[in-house]
Amino acid sequence: MHGPKVRAGADGRRRKTYLINFLDDATRVVPHAAFQFSESYEAFLPVFKSALLRRGLPERLFCDNGAAYRCRHLRVVCASLGIQLVHGRAYHPAGKGKIERFHRTLRDQLLRLLRDPGQLSLDELNARLGAWLEGEYHLEPHAGLGGRLTPLDAWAKTADGVRPAGPAERLDELCRLRYGRK
Repeated sequence: MHGPKVRAGADGRRRKTYLINFLDDATRVVPHAAFQFSESYEAFLPVFKSALLRRGLPERLFCDNGAAYRCRHLRVVCASLGIQLVHGRAYHPAGKGKIERFHRTLRDQLLRLLRDPGQLSLDELNARLGAWLEGEYHLEPHAGLGGRLTPLDAWAKTADGVRPAGPAERLDELCRLRYGRK
């Protein structure tokens, strides 16, 4: 998702942000989300690692067809962790409805309330995002969960099936960026 422009660097110029986030299909919990300055794999990987550490390993990771999600390194990380990597069909948005609905909620409830996001730094924007997720989104009853359950309530009901990510050192090694040199 394209995010707001925020202050970047010592000169205070504004740079566009992009939201990188994950959504648990069954419970609508957001394991982790962060605004970054690019949609590259280098920006995706730390957010993915944080999501795994916070909420455990998913059975499947459903991604769109962006270059960051098609790279060999992500396939290796997912295979090493026993995560099935699934890509949506190109030009068929039907499989992305839940994440798109989450993006609309985020725009309506968080981004619309920011008076002047251009005065925020990336860290300040991400702090507000985290506070909104944990203080509002996860605690509100969700229509997709029957209108009675909150995402955290639904998550708690499935907690027995969560696979822990294991030691952070293993994830550090798997998620280390690798570059081919000639």
